[in-house]
Amino acid sequence: NLINDFALSASILLWFNPVAWNGYASMRRIQDLSCDEQVLKNKST
Repeated sequence: NLINDFALSASILLWFNPVAWNGYASMRRIQDLSCDEQVLKNKST
């Protein structure tokens, strides 16, 4: 995914900046929660 690659590259280039790493971790957490939400929404019971 292009967005993930860009965010990871920015975090690597800004390795000394904790805001970059926290932003990347937050983005990945939001992506994971969104994916989980979609799975639960589409799950047939």
